[in-house]
Amino acid sequence: MTTRLHQMVQVIGLATGGMLGARVTERLGIQTCWMTIIRRIMALPTAPVEEVSELGIDDFSFRRGRKFGTILVDLQSHQVIDLLPDRKKETAAAWMRAHPEIDLVSRDRGGDYAAGAREGAPQATQIADRFHMSQNLVEAVELTLARRRCRNPKRRCSSLIRRRKKGGGAIESSHRVCLRRALETGSGCL
Repeated sequence: MTTRLHQMVQVIGLATGGMLGARVTERLGIQTCWMTIIRRIMALPTAPVEEVSELGIDDFSFRRGRKFGTILVDLQSHQVIDLLPDRKKETAAAWMRAHPEIDLVSRDRGGDYAAGAREGAPQATQIADRFHMSQNLVEAVELTLARRRCRNPKRRCSSLIRRRKKGGGAIESSHRVCLRRALETGSGCL
């Protein structure tokens, strides 16, 4: 592979990704596979991490449902800074300790990242990311609507009554069942 071809495959890979890059290179008469394009992208040197004042941290999957890692994003430049090999609080805390300039940590609702941020960047303010903020809002509205519907004396939630008679179970889950049933059928006093 020549240097020019090597650079062209990298540029195509950065612009399109693996599978689409393979289709583009095939149209251009370059015989390569999607994995070669991915390897060329991964071989590119990463820029050194500079000052990070706003950090986004979340987990991702190396292998679907089996092996997880941590992705760190600079929220000002919207660039991926680093990938950590696991999602343990010790690993995240060690990375944050190496960057004392962090003022803000946007994270999910997981306890490991919260503990890691407390240990590694105690000066930083922790906030929930947009996805988890909207998820919190949706859950709160669902629960409020379900409780409102189940308090109607004319139409009690039968699953709630059954769970109370048995003496256990989470009431919130039966509220969600009741709400889902009401939203699907369009009935009830929502």
